[in-house]
Amino acid sequence: MSLSSSLLFILKHPLNKNKSLSALFRFSKWQLQSRFRNQIFKIPFIGTTQFLAKKGWTGVTGNIYCGLHEFEDMSFVLHFLGEGDLFVDIGANMGTYTILASGVRRANTIAIEPTLVTFNILQQNIELNQIDHLVNTENIGLAGSSGFLNFSTQYGTMNRVVTEKDNREVQQTKVKTLDEILRNQNDQETILLKIDVEGYETEVLIGAEQSLTDLRIKAIIIELNGSGHHYGYDENSIHQLLISHSFKPYCYNPYTRTLMEQSSFGKLNTIYIRDIDAAIQRIKNAPKFTVLGKEL
Repeated sequence: MSLSSSLLFILKHPLNKNKSLSALFRFSKWQLQSRFRNQIFKIPFIGTTQFLAKKGWTGVTGNIYCGLHEFEDMSFVLHFLGEGDLFVDIGANMGTYTILASGVRRANTIAIEPTLVTFNILQQNIELNQIDHLVNTENIGLAGSSGFLNFSTQYGTMNRVVTEKDNREVQQTKVKTLDEILRNQNDQETILLKIDVEGYETEVLIGAEQSLTDLRIKAIIIELNGSGHHYGYDENSIHQLLISHSFKPYCYNPYTRTLMEQSSFGKLNTIYIRDIDAAIQRIKNAPKFTVLGKEL
């Protein structure tokens, strides 16, 4: 992302509304601090939680500038999940969603991250927040069947499955299906999935044939931004598949805690909900959280 695009995103972010100077100060401070001190920093997050950040770790810097990088989706996790629920973080990256789910809301999490370098940072964030007892980490990928796949290694948070036509440095990683991951998860009554796998979402859902019939899965946050075309997949098919399992797409307003049904999926992440009445009740009863001085 270019400097101008980054600044535009920061200034337009809902948590920076009417606070442009504060947002620019955080941006400038991080740029100077990370450039001249080549070290890992502990950054305060929500409540008593923290996350690790370093120059070049682009997967977390949005939370430094904006409090919650993916405002609607991260807020939904905070308002939807509760203690004893299960959050499945597919494409966990460095673990900011996992920190929100288990560090703030005390839910159980299965955090799945295939790239070893990123996985190691994920584990450090879990240890930093002392949530090892709530989080099960898996250094694997998810696909339509078990086996091994090659993943790129040089794109940081944007690493993805490498196809035969790609010519780059790769890391071979074990993959499982979501059905295998959830097969023995019998203790939770409510499950929330987050699927962010850089265009490989279709394969994840191919391996979730049984899981999608599990009524304990109440909601799915999934990235549908056109990246599926890299693998020859039409993301409209994902939409139709989820609709066939009684999920409907919604967008979320964290300030008013309202869910608005949509006719199709959005340009980035989309929240699919199966039981809207239960979701509304959960959101209504969730405690309030303070982010960058604003109450959600």
